[in-house]
Amino acid sequence: MKKTLHNFLLIVCILLLLPQTIYADSSDTTAVPTTTTDSLSSKIVFPIKFNRATGDDIISTAADEKGSILIVTNNYLNITHDYGKTWVSRSLPSSGMYAVRYLKGKFYLSTMHVDQYYSVIRIYASSNGGDEWTKLSLTAKNGQPVTIGSLQYLNGKYVMLGTQVLNERTPVYTSTDGFTWNEVGSIPFNIGFLTWNGTRYSAFGGGYQLTPQNKSQQMTRNQFKLKNGNWAEMIVFTSNDLTEWTMQSGAIKKNFYYDSLYVNGKPYPVYDYQEEQPVTNGTIILYDYYGNRLKSTNGITFTMSSQADLFPTNDYRSPMFQVGKQYMIFTQYWYASGVMRLNVLTSTDKVHWKTTKLSRNTDNMWVYQAGSMLVGLTDKHLLLSSNGIDWKVVR
Repeated sequence: MKKTLHNFLLIVCILLLLPQTIYADSSDTTAVPTTTTDSLSSKIVFPIKFNRATGDDIISTAADEKGSILIVTNNYLNITHDYGKTWVSRSLPSSGMYAVRYLKGKFYLSTMHVDQYYSVIRIYASSNGGDEWTKLSLTAKNGQPVTIGSLQYLNGKYVMLGTQVLNERTPVYTSTDGFTWNEVGSIPFNIGFLTWNGTRYSAFGGGYQLTPQNKSQQMTRNQFKLKNGNWAEMIVFTSNDLTEWTMQSGAIKKNFYYDSLYVNGKPYPVYDYQEEQPVTNGTIILYDYYGNRLKSTNGITFTMSSQADLFPTNDYRSPMFQVGKQYMIFTQYWYASGVMRLNVLTSTDKVHWKTTKLSRNTDNMWVYQAGSMLVGLTDKHLLLSSNGIDWKVVR
């Protein structure tokens, strides 16, 4: 079972008599805390509410490789700089949902959702673990509000994919320092992530799961047969410069799909896949949630191979992590109604895998990597592990 963590400028009023206080914009009718700024550095500092972590539900989290972990809840920003030994909780800059991300020395805090064409979006960046923030100005060439969709470091530059209303397009931004961003291109679809294989960029959106009307129809590029009997079709765009994009697969052909697979006249994207491991020697390796691996050497055409022995169900699995000499993949299995437990698959050669069942405190846990540490996330708890087997709750 795939989980979804619920995914929902700052107009600054500088008062002449209070030059060190910044207030949320007046269009937000919910009472929100003020933020203060250091007059020398112009860095925004969110006020401390508690010298501990809060216990409310986790919305988003991110971690660096030096011990800093940031957790966003409904009302607070929880911060630790020592892998969870001590915490401080700060007020968020306004009401509403925020997402936090980390990329190459910088944390980013942004409004999660663009709900309307007039949505107020707030985006901040921090280079000191979330203690101070810089307000970012992110504009879109089409004039619509935009927030952060994903962040990556590709081909020597920061790359951001934006999210807009209805996800009708994905603006592509680049930056040399992670603070100043410029829109360099746009992809006419909701794109989740990019890869760079040394020759071209490939962009991937949620694909389709479909049943062809014509049973004799031959599969075309990036279409595959799934074990449930349906076909899968990947959505792939490519570019040499992040500016001009070409659709390589995912184009809908008239009279090819059953009408029941359409929602509001558009095909329903239900075939999801993620990057399994970093691009190596120009080879892109992705995985889906049906126990398959998707591989490409040119970033255009993918082949599918089954790994049903390792991933027999279409439940959550993580990317492949490397900790020391061990490779690790985490995968869930149903233990009882409403209860998902976690396995870890370990290997030293990426070929032969050993499966180990983990302890109960990892139930319903997502895993990601932060340097030499693995971070586990449930609705209320944050766990850490240095070996993938033993997990400690730190929040």
